[in-house]
Amino acid sequence: MDTHSPASDNIDLLRHVADVNGVATGFWDWYGNWIGVGAPTLLKVLGALGLPLDESSTVGDVENAMRLTDEREWRRTLPPTIVARQGGGYEFRVHVPDGSWVNVQWVLEDGRKGQCEQLDRYVPPRMIDGQLVGRATFDVPHWLPLGWHRLVATVEGGHVESATLIIVPNSLSLPLLESSRRVWGVNAQLYSTRSACSWGIGDATDLADLAAVCADKGAQFLLINPVHASQPVSPLENSPYLPVSRRWVNPIYIRPESIEEYASLPQASRDAIEQLRDETRQFAIREDLIDRDRAWEAKRKALDIIFTAPRSYHRQSQFDHFVENGGSELSNYALWCALVEREGAIKLPEDLERSSSPRVELERLELADRVNFFE
Repeated sequence: MDTHSPASDNIDLLRHVADVNGVATGFWDWYGNWIGVGAPTLLKVLGALGLPLDESSTVGDVENAMRLTDEREWRRTLPPTIVARQGGGYEFRVHVPDGSWVNVQWVLEDGRKGQCEQLDRYVPPRMIDGQLVGRATFDVPHWLPLGWHRLVATVEGGHVESATLIIVPNSLSLPLLESSRRVWGVNAQLYSTRSACSWGIGDATDLADLAAVCADKGAQFLLINPVHASQPVSPLENSPYLPVSRRWVNPIYIRPESIEEYASLPQASRDAIEQLRDETRQFAIREDLIDRDRAWEAKRKALDIIFTAPRSYHRQSQFDHFVENGGSELSNYALWCALVEREGAIKLPEDLERSSSPRVELERLELADRVNFFE
């Protein structure tokens, strides 16, 4: 429960800071009532986003955070990312030392380049960190094609910066929905869509079977609950809407026997996995309950066994490519899972909370095998 914070004395200002930083200040509950988020929670979230705020912050600290927020774009030459609708054009702002010239090019996915036009939008310069900074406004051409492009700004003196430019359609349409024919589909909670072969909880193989059944019956779509990653240790969060990461998939939805390397395991290893599956399945039948903790504990043991199996060159290449594409985000998430597994709780010691911590880098080496497993 939120407690009183000094910043609560001007909650409207704090909520304004949250709004301009893209942080929700409340939500509608299922009764239709608006529930405001308390000051301590907003302060924690804004602090996590890099503003100098925490639960002890005062109204003065919030005013300073508002100033820093207002100045943030003035400290950047280009916005990090620009999303523009095709055919509509888009004005964006560029910030340079006052009086300096700047040239902005668009660079398409296919390598074609062109100049962005500077518009007549005078804004007085501002003093930022002791330097007078000017603002120039440019236009994204309305005819640029859909795609993932770049903007490149070259400032007087040779400084160059780039930003991602994403051109999106005005709307998404499905030919199926543009016709007058009615369509239908199925909405399913994957975790409860269990079959006789499930490990007490619905999984990706069950989903494939359900999709095939729906398609055979003429359904046009199949909706399921989110399948984002949960914590790697018990107690697991029951709600699929409260993941620890929305970037990665929850491994509880893996059917161990569907992994290619399962077939090449020694008989003793397959027997051990089958015993884990049968015990979990029998509990689910007997109790008629979805026990995520029991299902994940059994699957984790099975996945540990399968992970040690030799991989073909093709399979190892696939895995290496996946890890490479995941980059530092995947590596840090896997390290977090390994640390949580070892510590037995998602609340880690303070010196393990940030990936930049020196101790964390040592643990990355110490837990390399488990990090590789969770990747």
